[in-house]
Amino acid sequence: MSRLRTRTAGSRLAIVLTAVIVTTVVVAGGVALATVGINSVGSPQIKNGSITSADIGNGQVKTVDIANGTVNTADIRNDAIRGIDIRNGTVTNADIADGTIGHIDIQDGSVFSGEIADGTIGPVDLEFDLQPRWAKVDFDGTTATLLNGRGVLSATKFTSESVEVEFSYEVWGCGWIATRINPDGFTPVSGEIAVTRHTTDPTVLRVFLFDSAGAFENPGTPFTLQVLC
Repeated sequence: MSRLRTRTAGSRLAIVLTAVIVTTVVVAGGVALATVGINSVGSPQIKNGSITSADIGNGQVKTVDIANGTVNTADIRNDAIRGIDIRNGTVTNADIADGTIGHIDIQDGSVFSGEIADGTIGPVDLEFDLQPRWAKVDFDGTTATLLNGRGVLSATKFTSESVEVEFSYEVWGCGWIATRINPDGFTPVSGEIAVTRHTTDPTVLRVFLFDSAGAFENPGTPFTLQVLC
């Protein structure tokens, strides 16, 4: 009976000791976790590859956190780079693909004569209202026929000695040059030619043909008319 009590007491003591040990471990674990302070975890405590985007707050990654040369095209969202993101003077010709710069990419008034190679600007590069406008007209005193030209709409007989030539823009404020020509293009034509503006329409010029004595000539001859604005 005495041995049974001793064993029972011993078993109770073992259970109590086990509970104390377990309790101590749990408490010790709790104490250890509680002692992790702010800014006390560094790179050595973080497992490689365990930090994801969700673990980083917005705006927390700064320039000093990014190694030079580690950001490439695949890391930048399309259309995310703007003018204010590029340092002045850092973009050179080598950074721009051929044919990618259009007129909408160039600020008004930013290109000067010194930046344009000689002989590279032609009529097609000018705004339409800056291009030379001209007309070649065949006129026999009865019918006026527009043979060809640029910026010209029509040629119409006004009188038996004159033709009205209509352009696509106002031409009253421009310079006018008219020349009588021979249909064959080789033989010089005698006589005179004069240009006046229309009485009311600023897009129309009137061309008058005269003989060498200064009298109105009928029939007329072909002529060219050039407008310089």
